[in-house]
Amino acid sequence: MCAGRPITDIVFTLVYPELVTDAEEVLRILVFVEKEVTSSSGRWYEVRIMPYRTLENKIDGLVLILTDITASKEPDAALRQTQAGLKKRITNKEAELSKTKKRLQSETKQKNKKEDSNETMKYDEPPEGSSLAGKKQIGRRTAPPGRETITKTNAKGNPSCDTSRITANCPRTGGAPN
Repeated sequence: MCAGRPITDIVFTLVYPELVTDAEEVLRILVFVEKEVTSSSGRWYEVRIMPYRTLENKIDGLVLILTDITASKEPDAALRQTQAGLKKRITNKEAELSKTKKRLQSETKQKNKKEDSNETMKYDEPPEGSSLAGKKQIGRRTAPPGRETITKTNAKGNPSCDTSRITANCPRTGGAPN
């Protein structure tokens, strides 16, 4: 029978503080443990700890296998770095789109207010036979959507001005407000 060295006597450069605990667990349950760990030099290793069985099928220690997997880890690190960069770009674009959306909503709201105010007062052609025929005047107020148009007539049935709203070209006063 060959005697090996105790695992605690081996000097490792692996960053694997739970090595002894994992080795004890393998001896207790007789099932291998496999982990990916890094070394102090930055290299990556796959560590596999298995029970050592003799020809008589007796457990007589552990087998520790280290496989250098640095070459396969480097593309993974580059991929993670690329993914992080893309996530940052997406976050920045989302913020930019949010600002643009708010600006466009504000501009649209202002434009709609301006259009509503332009529709509130329209220039109409005066009725035929009027002294103002051929001239544009503020004749009637056009009500905003959802409201009725207010028209007033005097006792003779002629249109009259509502001086609280119209201050020019009033047919009743000849252009001056009441």
